[in-house]
Amino acid sequence: MKKIIFIHFVLILLFLSCSLPPKNNDTKYNPKISLNNFVLDKDTVLIIYPSAKTINKIKRIKGEDFYIIADDANYYRAEIYNYLDSINKTYKIISDSVHIMYKNKNNKLVQIKNHDRDLYWYVILYKNEERKYKTISVVDFRQEYTRFFNVK
Repeated sequence: MKKIIFIHFVLILLFLSCSLPPKNNDTKYNPKISLNNFVLDKDTVLIIYPSAKTINKIKRIKGEDFYIIADDANYYRAEIYNYLDSINKTYKIISDSVHIMYKNKNNKLVQIKNHDRDLYWYVILYKNEERKYKTISVVDFRQEYTRFFNVK
């Protein structure tokens, strides 16, 4: 059973990696950022994925369910990429090991943290003018995105 689930997971990952937008300058896609610190300075959509350390933690906690969770998360992430590409919006893909910060209204750097322990794959929506952010599940993306950025 483990082998079947693992093979299914690998095939899904392979399919999703083939369906990602091309990594060139002609697209709104921004490749993964591998910095230790990332400071938000404009309206942004950050798609967060778990680091290797977090993946090991999830596997210990969830056991066999990890593969189902990862499969679902990858499906929803692909939906997010397709949606944002269809409305011509850029996004960034960042590991949860990166320290994401923004300047508050007093011009002090504030670090964004994921306060929901059950969200391992998630999205951060950020409005620079208001210095406001929201952490959301990959499942609820389209509805939350349109509400947060007032898109119809």
